[in-house]
Amino acid sequence: MTADTSDHTAVLMTGAAGALGHAVVDEFLDAGRPVVALDRPGERLEALGTQEGVHPVPVDLGSRAAVQAAFAAVDALPVEPAALVCLAGGFTPGALADVDEAMLASLFGSN
Repeated sequence: MTADTSDHTAVLMTGAAGALGHAVVDEFLDAGRPVVALDRPGERLEALGTQEGVHPVPVDLGSRAAVQAAFAAVDALPVEPAALVCLAGGFTPGALADVDEAMLASLFGSN
């Protein structure tokens, strides 16, 4: 059973639609905290947004314009973020020497 999330003080979380993000979102919801879930647009974020107390905001953290638009969307929400949890990131399997520059730029851009 999810706790009451009627308190409008929320947690803003990047990387919310990932595996770790989902688990952390559930912990905050169970503690009665609404979550503003930032992640790349897609089915995982949309599915997360179907949970009561979750406010999904799609964003590409590698784009300054997208981040500014996302913050404007957050400002329009009925909750007010009072904490930030940064779980955005990613990984690529294998040795670092085998990772191409485009992948490295993507990983660094989202962190």
